[in-house]
Amino acid sequence: MLLALTAYSEKYGYAPTVREVAELLGHKSHSTVHLHMEALRRNGFVKGQRGVARSWELTRKGRMAAGAA
Repeated sequence: MLLALTAYSEKYGYAPTVREVAELLGHKSHSTVHLHMEALRRNGFVKGQRGVARSWELTRKGRMAAGAA
């Protein structure tokens, strides 16, 4: 998921929506992707404002985990 977020952001210049992440990863459930994104946020891999579309961004920890430090 971190790699998908990084690739999308680099390609388009902004973060994907939860729906777009689900499509990128081949998931049908947007709620499952949202739960994973929240887990990444809680664990310090991404940051973003709740309820604000396209506000996700990788933290330093997230970039390191994705190999894009």
